[in-house]
Amino acid sequence: MVFRNLEWKRNGLNFNGENLNHLSFANDIVVFSENPDNLEDMFQQLSDESSKNGIERIVTGVTRRDKVRLQDIKQTTEFKNIHAVCKSLKWRWKGHMLREEKEKRTRQITE
Repeated sequence: MVFRNLEWKRNGLNFNGENLNHLSFANDIVVFSENPDNLEDMFQQLSDESSKNGIERIVTGVTRRDKVRLQDIKQTTEFKNIHAVCKSLKWRWKGHMLREEKEKRTRQITE
């Protein structure tokens, strides 16, 4: 239900004229994109849409009959904002690369 509400038709990898933007099997999801910034936006859209549909309730097994507030569930699951996580990881990687003295291929690419 969550993926039907996402507008990802232009996102993803192009295979024979068709865009492949995600694969899902059981509880696993793999998201594809040619651009890392676009991928970050896709994750944020997925996170927003999941929270609208109560994915936290599904993950924890709590139903509405249990009368547990969504804020309480979010505190126990500790779901994070994907934009904040990506930004933090980018800065950590940048700091790591700046501290590196050797001329590695990854440093040449990122600068």
